[in-house]
Amino acid sequence: MKLPLKIDQTFASHLLGKPKATTLENRVFNAVAMLAGLTGLLTLAQNLVLELPFIHSALSIIAIFVGAFFYTWSLKSRKYKPLVIPIFTLFLGLIAASWFATGGSLGPTSFIFFNLFISGTILFKKPQNILFLGSTLLIVIVLLITEYFKPDTIWPYFDKSQRFLDVGITLVTCLGITGALVHLVTSEHQRERDLNEQLYQQTLKDKEALEKALKEIRVLKGLIPICANCKKIRDDQGFWHQVESYIAAHAEVAFTHGICPECKLKLYPEIFGEKKE
Repeated sequence: MKLPLKIDQTFASHLLGKPKATTLENRVFNAVAMLAGLTGLLTLAQNLVLELPFIHSALSIIAIFVGAFFYTWSLKSRKYKPLVIPIFTLFLGLIAASWFATGGSLGPTSFIFFNLFISGTILFKKPQNILFLGSTLLIVIVLLITEYFKPDTIWPYFDKSQRFLDVGITLVTCLGITGALVHLVTSEHQRERDLNEQLYQQTLKDKEALEKALKEIRVLKGLIPICANCKKIRDDQGFWHQVESYIAAHAEVAFTHGICPECKLKLYPEIFGEKKE
């Protein structure tokens, strides 16, 4: 299982941008632009095979160039935010135009609106998401009303089989696009969760190491009562201790004894005293 996952991540990194250098939103935008261009390419081939009117092919060609342009720009610059509104505005116009050219509510355009709606929900932030979603709903309502009151504005298919193939192929394509977007978002979400879990576990380890280090550090603070004569130190219980024993009990130190030059002369003058000629 590890090998396919690694291959999948490497493939997605080449197509959508490296996860460490590209944000999730930027990768989703790249996926939307790329899939839009591929959808235009598939629909172009579909239109040519089904011998649909030229307007169908023209809309597909525009979708190919728009998707390829925004995909390339976003992938290279890693700056998707200035591109969100232009690309969605263009595709709203293209889809609205294709509504009249592909049978209206009985054609495949409804599925494409659904994909665009999902993509906009992911990419747009407040308050732009409210404006985008509201505009999309308004356009769909206007298209439905126009189709109802002026059905002659809708270009019919030549026969039922032509409509069946067009709707069927578009439905399968849109389901594939939706699945790809969901897979991208869920996999990136899982990657972020795994990374956060690793950071959390590392934080716990660092905390334990810090607490252990703090326990090992013992520092003397405050006023220490010391005898003015013998230099013994009084503890909190009122007992008097030698300086070295008190400090050894309250700090991570150990004493080793020696003798200073002054004490040498005082204690052993016959050995360390100045020799008289």
